[in-house]
Amino acid sequence: MKPLNLQLLLDVLLDCNSELPLRKKVLDEFVEYCALITDIDADVTFNAFAPDTHLPSGMAINPQAAAMCVTDYGRTTAFIRAVHDAMEYLLAQTRSNALTTSQTLNVLYAGCGPYATLMLATIVKFQEHSINFHMLDIHQSSLDSVQILLRHFGVDVQKIQFFCADACEFKPKIKFDLIVAETMQKALEQEPQFQLTVNLKQYLTEKGVFIPEAIQLQLALIHWKQELEITLKYKQKLLQTDIKQFDRVLIGGD
Repeated sequence: MKPLNLQLLLDVLLDCNSELPLRKKVLDEFVEYCALITDIDADVTFNAFAPDTHLPSGMAINPQAAAMCVTDYGRTTAFIRAVHDAMEYLLAQTRSNALTTSQTLNVLYAGCGPYATLMLATIVKFQEHSINFHMLDIHQSSLDSVQILLRHFGVDVQKIQFFCADACEFKPKIKFDLIVAETMQKALEQEPQFQLTVNLKQYLTEKGVFIPEAIQLQLALIHWKQELEITLKYKQKLLQTDIKQFDRVLIGGD
C-alpha cells in the first residue's frame, strides 16, 4: 500500500466544494492505512461480547468500534474541519497576544480512540508550532495505537502527553485552550458526552474553544419499517440519501 498523504486528506476534507464520494474515498483509505499500521481494525463489534468498558457515567466503546466511527463520513468531516479551524484561530490569537494564557497552546483530545481521527492530520500539520497536545482515552491500547501512528508520521511523541483515564472523572493540573471530545454514539444513548462535557468544561481557558460547542437533539415519530426498507434499498448510495424522504413527525427538540 502506498504511504498515506495526510495533507491530501486535509485538503480534501477542508474543501467545502469536495464531493462526498471523494471525501469517502480518502477517509476509507485513512481507515485502511491506520489499521495496517496499528493492527487495530475498524469494526462495529455490535455483539454481547464486545470489549466495551462500562463506566459509572456510561459506556466507552472499544477501540475497534471507535475506529469504525471514521466511516460516519459527515460527522468525521465536520469535526476535522472544526478542529483545524479552531487550531488556526487559536494560533492567530496567540500571535496577536489576544489569549490570556501563555503563547503555548494546550490542546486536549478526550476519547481519542486508536487513530486520533479528528486530530491526527492536524497534529502532523502544526507539530512545529508551540502547542502541547494531550491525548486522553480509557483504553491503553488506543493510546498505544495513537503513539504508533504519530511516530509513523514523524511526530515526536515525547512532546505529547498521554493519559489513560475516564474523561468524566479526569482532573488535569492545567487548563486547555482547545478541548475536543466526541462521544455521541447513537444520539447520546450510550456514550457519556454530557457527563464528560460537564467535567471537562471547567478546565477550559476563558477564551478557549470546546468542540462540539453545542449539541442539538430532536425527538420524532418514525415509520421504522419504511426507513429500514429505504436504507437497505439504497445501502450502496446511503451517503447521498436525503433524510427528507422519510415520513417523520417531529414532536420535540431544538
